[in-house]
Amino acid sequence: MKPALLFILCILPSFLFAQQSDMVVLKKKNNRTVETFFAGKQVQFVYADGQWMKGVIRYIARDSVFLNFFDIRPMPTGYGTFSIDTIAVLPFALHYRDMVAFPRRKDSWRFIKNGTLFKIGGAGYILLNVINGEYLNEPITDSRNLRSLGIAAGVFGAGFLMGRLHKPLLEVGKKYKLHYVSLTR
Repeated sequence: MKPALLFILCILPSFLFAQQSDMVVLKKKNNRTVETFFAGKQVQFVYADGQWMKGVIRYIARDSVFLNFFDIRPMPTGYGTFSIDTIAVLPFALHYRDMVAFPRRKDSWRFIKNGTLFKIGGAGYILLNVINGEYLNEPITDSRNLRSLGIAAGVFGAGFLMGRLHKPLLEVGKKYKLHYVSLTR
């Protein structure tokens, strides 16, 4: 009984004094947390020079984020096929303010929000109407037909406008801010 108790008392302090790395928090203008980045989390972002980066956060300390990038490539096998293999693990360090944009995580119904469905529907109806008009020898300039083509062109235009207004990235700046949270002493 005493050796087991001594063992537990010797091991317990090592769990109590475990050091955690710092965090970086992406917040909205109203101070609402959008995403939290910590050690062990996979992250994808736009670097300050405009390059997309994706990796696993190894450690965050003193305003720096240390990442591991995995170089994964298809490698040929002896059977003439390819197998996906990790070639190298590349460490990389950057200042947390060099992360300038993040993809939206919960961008549901993206194909409607960015207008793709409206553009496909409008263009498809116009194309089908023109092809059917030629096949059936009906004039395209008929008043009923022009009204239908105008509605289809309006749907296509609405889709184009929605595509211009849709923002798939959370850009750090006016609306979103990155905050460094120090958890170490």
